[in-house]
Amino acid sequence: MLIQGTSNPLVIEFDQDVSSFAKLIITAWTVKKQLLKKWEKADLTIEEEIVICPLTEEETKAFPATAITIEAKGLDEDDTPIFWDEICVEMVPRNDKNISLVG
Repeated sequence: MLIQGTSNPLVIEFDQDVSSFAKLIITAWTVKKQLLKKWEKADLTIEEEIVICPLTEEETKAFPATAITIEAKGLDEDDTPIFWDEICVEMVPRNDKNISLVG
């Protein structure tokens, strides 16, 4: 679950070590296939099978409060896919309904 207007990262645990992939690309999509965010390996914190995808308040504020599809692709040096996974997460509004940014 992700919460609009927060800066909590998206944390994904895969069933295998993804740290050795030459490239790792994680994307977040709406149900209507609108790209919301793209992370590449350099943007991520990877600890074997755990991947941390940073998010800002501005980014999550712009995400719709609906199901979000997270797609992960691991590629080798020749850009040949060696891993692919798709995860559905829910983007929910804040309980206080206040997602305006301060500062």
